[in-house]
Amino acid sequence: RKVGAAVEEYADYADRIFKMQVQLQLRSEWLLNQTLQNDGRPGTKLYFGARILPRPDKYYLIELVSDPRGVDKVTTETLTSRLPDGTTEQTITTKKLNEDKLTFSAQLAKRYGPVTFRIGIIEGSGGAGADLHLARDRLQLSASVYQFSRAFQEEALGAQDKALYPRAKVWVNYYFLENFFITSGVDDFLNSWQSGNYPGGRSF
Repeated sequence: RKVGAAVEEYADYADRIFKMQVQLQLRSEWLLNQTLQNDGRPGTKLYFGARILPRPDKYYLIELVSDPRGVDKVTTETLTSRLPDGTTEQTITTKKLNEDKLTFSAQLAKRYGPVTFRIGIIEGSGGAGADLHLARDRLQLSASVYQFSRAFQEEALGAQDKALYPRAKVWVNYYFLENFFITSGVDDFLNSWQSGNYPGGRSF
């Protein structure tokens, strides 16, 4: 009986493993305002991801994202020098950079009826999102909020005299075929930027 129970438990586990689905997704988004600010050069954001589905109502999402606006980063350098009288003097330099590199996303998603809730790392920052599935899952309305602290927040406070909002994105996917869809929406629409870096310009 013990051997039979062990074999049955292993068979159930193996059945779940073999039934696990993996979906690969490649998506590109053309950023209209970024293209205009780059004098006609394309501002295209690329996504490559894998969605692992252990159950139909639950999945893990892993993505690599290439953003033409780059990634904002602030570094601080401290230089200590010794003066002739024996005392020391410190010079602190702050550099604000915009690096062109890939970002990483890892999210856990759970579906309840027509709504899917997501939480985890979104483009290198903690965040959350939700998806509303309509028309037998052919139409998907999505929203994500992340990057609650921004690298250029202090500069934005001085330039705009108001707080810098988190990054918010709203978009819609329409599946016109089983494995193909078109997407449209707005990215980082709560804030205004110039060339993707500095406050005071057009919204994305």
